[in-house]
Amino acid sequence: MKADPANTPVFDLPVARIWMDTSRVVHIVFKPDCPHGIEEARQVVKAYSEMTEGAACPVLADITSVTGGANRSAREFYVSPLDRESTAPMAMVTKSPMQRMLGNFFARLNRPPYPFRVFNDTESALSWIAQLQK
Repeated sequence: MKADPANTPVFDLPVARIWMDTSRVVHIVFKPDCPHGIEEARQVVKAYSEMTEGAACPVLADITSVTGGANRSAREFYVSPLDRESTAPMAMVTKSPMQRMLGNFFARLNRPPYPFRVFNDTESALSWIAQLQK
């Protein structure tokens, strides 16, 4: 599935809504009350791969509505190399201090193979991604 900025495809999965913006940043907005495991994580990564045609594109993961989240096997899958030729940054947007703490704990525990940072708002996250892309 090709990502055309004029007509961006949207993947509406059980756990997340995914699309690519005109800057080629993939937005993954996780849905509320949708805890998920490895199978759902594979669906998210497959949608990302199809959208980017296998290229490494930055990700903005919005977990502001999440109350359940990914289980351990899903979290481990998200930080696996996934056969990318290069790594792209991932910004996680949270709404609460608890989510921010969990996001930072996730990064320290799982050590993603890509630049990773937690933000309180989308604008700051996108600004950070843009700086890394220069």
